Amino acid sequence: MAPLFDLILTHVPPPMHLDRTRPFSMLTVQIESDPYVGMLYVGRIHSGILRVGDVLWALDAEGQKVGEGKVKKIFARKGLERIEKDAAGVREIASVAGVKNAGVNVTLVQMEWCGEKGQKSLPSTPIAPPTISIYVQANDSPLAGTSGTKLTSQLIHERIYKESETNVVLRILPGPTSELLKLRRRGVLHLGVLLETLRREGLSLLWGRPRL
Repeated sequence: MAPLFDLILTHVPPPMHLDRTRPFSMLTVQIESDPYVGMLYVGRIHSGILRVGDVLWALDAEGQKVGEGKVKKIFARKGLERIEKDAAGVREIASVAGVKNAGVNVTLVQMEWCGEKGQKSLPSTPIAPPTISIYVQANDSPLAGTSGTKLTSQLIHERIYKESETNVVLRILPGPTSELLKLRRRGVLHLGVLLETLRREGLSLLWGRPRL
């Protein structure tokens, strides 16, 4: 394969829009949660080089600042293994820890980016809103306790709110009582995957009929 790769390097021009000399910018496409470093924002670096200790701003789709923070950790992937790095450059896929109040489709930039481009975010595709909802609560039927080990409303609510940190299409609304939560997602299959995941983790809960 080496001759083929050498031929590609010789005849295929490099991407012109990827520049290490410009300030750092990256569009987040995924959120991960780590018990030691908190939220990790994953994306492909669009320009520049990111180093631990850099201060970043988070810009929403309209270019408004929604958060900021100092980079504490940078991770890359090698297969399924997460590798810690001191710096990451353009074209690399990186996970960044230390920024507050960011999210999916948020542009992470150095302050110099705003001075060069104005406070402008990278192009992104809007996330489709949820289309269906259900009510869930702790299992209070006569069969409560026969399956599952997590039986209280507090444990169920904590797990569902933890899921919403990384599941960007999940919307949680209060129900008519303190025991009920209203979950909004994209469809029946999407809801079914969430409920089955919670069941396998030992949560004992009831849910109502799906509603539009």
